[in-house]
Amino acid sequence: MREHTTSQTELARLAAQLLEAHAQVDADITDVVAWLSSCPMRRLAAGEVVCSEGDVGDELFVVLQGRVHVEKTDVNGDLRTVGEVAAPTLLGQMAMIDRARRTATCSAADEVWLAVMNRDAYRKLIRSTDPAGTALRRLLLSSLTQQLLAGNARLGELLVESATRPVEPAPRDGIGGALLKASGLLEGWMSSSSER
Repeated sequence: MREHTTSQTELARLAAQLLEAHAQVDADITDVVAWLSSCPMRRLAAGEVVCSEGDVGDELFVVLQGRVHVEKTDVNGDLRTVGEVAAPTLLGQMAMIDRARRTATCSAADEVWLAVMNRDAYRKLIRSTDPAGTALRRLLLSSLTQQLLAGNARLGELLVESATRPVEPAPRDGIGGALLKASGLLEGWMSSSSER
């Protein structure tokens, strides 16, 4: 992992991509650039850990480039892949909101570029009434809404599947794995397109 600096032009390009991924967010690129530029930037090589399951969630990550591999411990204590998230996206926002421990281990699938917001900066910005604070709140709402919609859709599919299957113990990668993946959707560790 190494700290990285970037130009305002590059940040504007990345902010535009983030807003495009959250098209319903009514925010100005300059407002997103304002808070992104205050965040330390990190570049991680493939395999480097972004955050670990069980750790205190003291940072919000904005994945600006690359893909992040997500693993979660299942009920048997085994580490299972639940998906992958790709730039541009927010990562770790639930732990920032509810102060819970990390629910998955995330590592760089390839070279990853992150903007990192610590809890103090997050608290200050989330309470701010300026346009940058409003932009962050809108992005958080959009991200959480997307997670909830994708998770609910997958849980609905699982209910239909379970109603048509005979009752028997679930294979390791059957309905148990599907529920783990649905949990990953709801927790924001994967997108609906990566879980299939």
